[in-house]
Amino acid sequence: MFHGDTVVDGSEAALRCGVLFFGAGHLLFGSDCPFDPERRPMFIRENLRAIEPLGLPAEDLRKVLFGNAAAIMRLPG
Repeated sequence: MFHGDTVVDGSEAALRCGVLFFGAGHLLFGSDCPFDPERRPMFIRENLRAIEPLGLPAEDLRKVLFGNAAAIMRLPG
């Protein structure tokens, strides 16, 4: 019932740990936008940059980036 998020200041190692611990089905893309020193783009950019080298299968990447959040909120697609 627990979910982790990807807000780890762009740390690939921390994200890899999160994927191993929670699994792709329980990891949500987090941006921490209200606290971003660039007022939104930096944390999103750095988290996406850290996710890419993990080499997640396409379905797992879809889950992390938006699928898990959509499922939790019972949104279509």
